[in-house]
Amino acid sequence: MSYWVARKKHPVVIHGENHIVVLVHYAPPVIKVIDNAGPGKGLVRLWTVEKFDKWWSGRAYVILAD
Repeated sequence: MSYWVARKKHPVVIHGENHIVVLVHYAPPVIKVIDNAGPGKGLVRLWTVEKFDKWWSGRAYVILAD
């Protein structure tokens, strides 16, 4: 799987477990996301690469500057 989007610092929203999160930082072993659901919604959460890979469905929505 490619993490090109995170390395290039493009804004990206990712899909998994029936909702989306905003990927704000990718630097193994830590991934930072902002989750819009559950307790602490809207806060930055720290995930391991393993949790991220298990959670992510493979869909990503990328915002590219024109």
